Amino acid sequence: GEPAFEALLRCGGNMVIPGTGETHRHIENIAVGMGLYLTEHHAEPLGAEMFASAFPDKEPSYDKYPELFRRLWRTAIEQRKTTRSSGP
Repeated sequence: GEPAFEALLRCGGNMVIPGTGETHRHIENIAVGMGLYLTEHHAEPLGAEMFASAFPDKEPSYDKYPELFRRLWRTAIEQRKTTRSSGP
């Protein structure tokens, strides 16, 4: 969390991947509050919630559920549109 981000800033860093899964959302807020850019883990494109977390009863297949994936992505874009991020 904060001590790691402080060390990153002191070393000249400016971007973090806060983690994967719902448990990292509070870490994102700390990073943004400290002026860091966010980037995404491959499991969470655009910073979206992981499909398996959002829809635990469904197979995470874009072929089967394209609209559910798109909904997660649209939500993430809306949530991050004013955040310093490497994504859209």
